[in-house]
Amino acid sequence: MPSDHGRVSTSNEDNQRKGTTMEERLIEEGLLSLQEVARRCGVSPGMLWRLCKQGKLECVRTSANGRWLTSLKAVTRYLAGVKADMASVKTANEMDIEQRAAIATAKALAMCERKKR
Repeated sequence: MPSDHGRVSTSNEDNQRKGTTMEERLIEEGLLSLQEVARRCGVSPGMLWRLCKQGKLECVRTSANGRWLTSLKAVTRYLAGVKADMASVKTANEMDIEQRAAIATAKALAMCERKKR
């Protein structure tokens, strides 16, 4: 661990229980400040900070100055998870559309049957 950053602590309880596995991975990937990652990704540092505080983005916090650090790969993993969540929402919406279409078709068929009588 970088001694100039002080002791590194994790961003949420789950990661604290895992020990240093996530910390070691982030260190191997190259720790960057949230400002640097935000600049490289074209997003707001505040957004990354909120994700760290909520435990959604893998990050570590230094005890020396309280700065949050993460890696570009951690952001990539977070975005992959968001993309997967969006795909499941899309699938649910598509199912809803299909159900509505089936109901509309059933109603149309019922109306046709009534007209035949």
